[in-house]
Amino acid sequence: MNNTLKTLALCAGMSLIAGAAAAVPIAGNVGEGGPSGNYEGLPAADMFKDFSNGTGNPFLTPTDDFTIFGSVTNVGGGSYKDGWTMDFGEDGFDLLLTWQNVLKSALDFKLTIKADGGTSSGGGTQDKPTFDTLGLGSGSYDIANGPLGTLYGTWTFKINPVNGDNPPTETMNWQLAGTSLAPVPLPASALLLLAGLGGLAAVRRKTAA
Repeated sequence: MNNTLKTLALCAGMSLIAGAAAAVPIAGNVGEGGPSGNYEGLPAADMFKDFSNGTGNPFLTPTDDFTIFGSVTNVGGGSYKDGWTMDFGEDGFDLLLTWQNVLKSALDFKLTIKADGGTSSGGGTQDKPTFDTLGLGSGSYDIANGPLGTLYGTWTFKINPVNGDNPPTETMNWQLAGTSLAPVPLPASALLLLAGLGGLAAVRRKTAA
């Protein structure tokens, strides 16, 4: 292998390693660290810096039940969105979005959820709902019981604090909770009990014979 091919192979290998390292496993409470850095009722846990306006940074792989909390804001027409990507694996997750209107005045926002190779029990991609929550202090949207249902594989998320109306300032704290649908493994004591019952049944069959 000549030096050029070696260099290309090394770069390809480094790219694969970098890609693999980009996926971050999460579980429990995870802070997005947006403008307010805290969602009421949850401890501050800024594992990440402010999520990007895109959808690839960060790339999260939940390993168990999780809660991500963060903030988006619109100041003087400057909209600061949150975007991220998640891989929910083969077993899937059920999701619930809740939010709080920080200013207790004007608020409207748009949630965009798109498949990036992933699937859902409801099928398809959801480029909505749009929430018009003017004057509403808080609210929730049960994604699992909506058109999408349970999510599997890779999906992208974006929360835009502006949809339609564009007041001078609006800030929203958001919280995304995920419940894993992975089967719960039996504890060791239960496995021993099953093994014991199986052995007892075998002895009884042998005695009866």
